[in-house]
Amino acid sequence: MLRVALDMPRATLFDYLPPAGLTVAQVPLGARVRVPVGARERIGLVVEAADRSAVSPGALKPVRALIDESALFDAPLLQLLRWTAQYYHHPLGEVIAAALPKGLREGRPVLPLTQYWRLREPREPGGEAAARAARRGPRQQALLALLAARPEGVAGAEIAASLPSWREAARALEARGLVECYDAPGAHPADDAAAS
Repeated sequence: MLRVALDMPRATLFDYLPPAGLTVAQVPLGARVRVPVGARERIGLVVEAADRSAVSPGALKPVRALIDESALFDAPLLQLLRWTAQYYHHPLGEVIAAALPKGLREGRPVLPLTQYWRLREPREPGGEAAARAARRGPRQQALLALLAARPEGVAGAEIAASLPSWREAARALEARGLVECYDAPGAHPADDAAAS
């Protein structure tokens, strides 16, 4: 069973079963989880693993989702936060919440989301897409050529470096269903390959 600290004015920790498909050992201490609390869901931090609970086994609910694959807080930092909670006579969950940026308290990814653009699937056979692109304005043509060269997607910042004033062209192409925009956390796999 997992003991979770929640941002609530209660000094106790909350006991949960591990999420479906995972064992207690597979959930890292110091990782964020999404858990049910009454009719709502909350974000908490796993601070302990235990063999027993004061709650009857049938009443324990499973964690709904493991947000972080690795710990946000290592053992020394968790120990410091526990000491802080004891010293100031404050609930551990509230102390931990104060140590997290707002986005992480709300369950957002640790890595920021980056906006990418790519040609929409399915691509047209033959040269039909190229023929239609030739009838477009120069900015739309340049953007289509850039995206065609990188089918996995191109970061918005990279497009801006190559094609100033590109957004209007991108929105027009998006409205026609030729390109799409998507968000991905952190660095895009193609960016990693280009950097190596």
